[in-house]
Amino acid sequence: MPIEFQSPTLSELREMWAQHTDWNIRRLILEIQHLRVFLLEAHDLIKVIDQCWAAETDTRLVAILRLMALIENEPKRFGKVTDRPRPKLSPAEEQKRLETLRGRLEADFGERSRNQTLDLR
Repeated sequence: MPIEFQSPTLSELREMWAQHTDWNIRRLILEIQHLRVFLLEAHDLIKVIDQCWAAETDTRLVAILRLMALIENEPKRFGKVTDRPRPKLSPAEEQKRLETLRGRLEADFGERSRNQTLDLR
């Protein structure tokens, strides 16, 4: 792991953006924000993978659980990613959202990926 340091908060990134007009600095600020949003999306997709694996094998993959835990801990370093709150979903709504993500994964990787599940039992 890299050295520990204080990550800039969302409000600090906004202050930096306002203070610096140099495009290279602004690109770095945009990259930081992009990666933070990416982490949220990656976490959601990993949850789908975990659920699919568990449904198919009735087991859990330690690597997936560890990855989810790492990603869940990242926001503790930098705080909120956006001022817009993530919607509070009921369990049924959350399941529907995850099924939508699963559909997007299948659309992106096609039928081929569904047929390439490894049987590690």
